[in-house]
Parts: sequence; C-alpha cells; structure tokens
Amino acid sequence: LAILLDDPEGLAALQAYDAVLLGGARTPPDLLARLRAAHVAAVPTYGMTETSGGLAYDGRPLPGAAFRIDEATGRIEVTGPMLARGYLGDDAATAEAFVDGWHRTLDAGQIVDGRLEVLGRLDDVVQVGGVNVAVSAVEDVLAPLRVLTVVGDRVTIQRNRPPADTLIVPADGIRMADEPAWLPRAP
Repeated sequence: LAILLDDPEGLAALQAYDAVLLGGARTPPDLLARLRAAHVAAVPTYGMTETSGGLAYDGRPLPGAAFRIDEATGRIEVTGPMLARGYLGDDAATAEAFVDGWHRTLDAGQIVDGRLEVLGRLDDVVQVGGVNVAVSAVEDVLAPLRVLTVVGDRVTIQRNRPPADTLIVPADGIRMADEPAWLPRAP
C-alpha cells in the first residue's frame, strides 16, 4: 500500500474504492494515517481462520461477535457464532485456545472507545504474504550474516566467515537470479 500511495496512479486507484479493507496483520499506525490523510477509505479488519475470516470491521465487532482483552496478558479473546469449536485432532491445542466459548488468540490488543486495536503478536510469528513465519526461524537463517550498514533504501550484508562476500540488498528485496550462492536458504 505504501508503494501505491507514492504513485499517482496507484493513489487514484485506492481513492476510487468505497473501502480498502486491511487485514492479515496489524496495520502500522503511520500507514493508516497516511492512507486517511490521502483520502483513502482504509478500514482495518480483524479475523482469523478460527473465526472463518472476519470478526471485526473498523474495530467494531460484526453482529453476534464479541471481543475482550485479558487484562493480565493483553491477549485478544473472541467469541461469536462464527467461532470454530476447536482444532480437529488436536485436543491439547483446543483445550488451551478455546475456553468457555471464547478463543484465546495469540494477538495482543486494546479496546479504545469500544474499538479493538490490534497491537501485534504475543508469540514470535508474523504474517508474510499470508504465511505464518516464525521470527526465530528467520533469525536462524540470518545468524551467519552480519548487517554492516543501512543507508537509505539499501542494506549491506556480509558473511561472518570467509570468503568475506558482501551483498547489497535493495529495500524491496532481491530477485532469485540475484541471490549469491552463499546466501542461506530457509529449510
């Protein structure tokens, strides 16, 4: 979305919609502010597989849905007719996550003026392109590398062991054809 905001044609396309639904992960507050300042009808949504998708629209629960925050942990808990009964074949995970008709998510949040604000995750999992990725697994892959500098939209990375190859990575990533042989790959 940030790329579309910076492109006049992309911005015009976003502005043409009645609503641009944002979901899948927490929307960074600065991005949401930029979208709204540019007169894009950005609407944060909240849901998950366990709720068959949607649960909240612009921070408000959908009809029949409800959410609350566990004050001790900041965990978002959700309930409603769309809530799954549990995890097929995993009684232990079901007993941990589904308690008294509520689903105990792994998301952190707060309720401000009756609106749910998702703050992030309680575990180390982030969503990248709709896929759950453990940050610790990424750290394991990057462990043999060392970030030397960050300048503008470039990051210089060097291996910690010989040969001391250096890779300069554009902020928008590298293409497969550009990857050096020494760049580790996730298993």
